[in-house]
Amino acid sequence: MVPPDGLDAVDKSKRKPQKEALKKMSDMIGI
Repeated sequence: MVPPDGLDAVDKSKRKPQKEALKKMSDMIGI
């Protein structure tokens, strides 16, 4: 079983690159 912190850390590390990519895309589109 994974402790809640570990799960949260994994979730955050998964979410961060997505946000970065989203920001890059919106920058390119010019939003």
